[in-house]
Amino acid sequence: MIKLKSKKTRMGIMLFLVPALVIYLVFQIIPIIGSIYFSLVDWNGIAGSAPKFVGLKNYIDAFHNADFILSLKNMARMVIISVICHTPIALLMAVAINTKCKGYRIFKALFFVPTVFPLTAVGLMWYFIFMPTGSFNSLLEVIGLSDLVMPWLVDPSTAMNTIVFVNVWAGVGYYMVIIAPKKANRTIFAPMSPSGMLLGNVYSDGYHRICQSIRSCICHDRRRTERSDQPSDNIDVQ
Repeated sequence: MIKLKSKKTRMGIMLFLVPALVIYLVFQIIPIIGSIYFSLVDWNGIAGSAPKFVGLKNYIDAFHNADFILSLKNMARMVIISVICHTPIALLMAVAINTKCKGYRIFKALFFVPTVFPLTAVGLMWYFIFMPTGSFNSLLEVIGLSDLVMPWLVDPSTAMNTIVFVNVWAGVGYYMVIIAPKKANRTIFAPMSPSGMLLGNVYSDGYHRICQSIRSCICHDRRRTERSDQPSDNIDVQ
């Protein structure tokens, strides 16, 4: 445990913390409290009209609303599929860029570029691709798959899967960078076995080495947490 005996040191720390605490309070805590309050009242949002406290009635009405239940199901479906897809795809991409094949830096940049795109730009780009007269349907017609042409973002049977695909495409590069940092080139993929010359063996060997690296990091963090929980001598900061 660290004890700060100097009043000047404590005041300096507080001065550095105050701006961040004020921003967090104004833009996080107060809006959360306001949301909880307005969820418990009946108010039309017009200034001058008094909010009427109704308790949990708004929540009960919401969970009896078919559209709200459908939105929860769609959100749960998107989250579950995205989580399941992000890590395996990111692992395979990490293996691909860390094998240091010819042009791997270009592929690394291409894989990560979608992460830095604004969400609005990503949404508009894929909207123009998947719209009924978009480039994806045009491509299907050109290659002779006209039977598969459909309004991908309008048809209920394909809309959610299309949105999940876009979400995975936009976020998988971020997880790839986390899984395969720059130091992994030397620590994980060297030495590579002679059988790694085959593409299948490269992916198999690299995949298992990355998994071992992730497992060792988790175990290391767990041991470090256990050591930090043990009592230690007080440190005085003058």
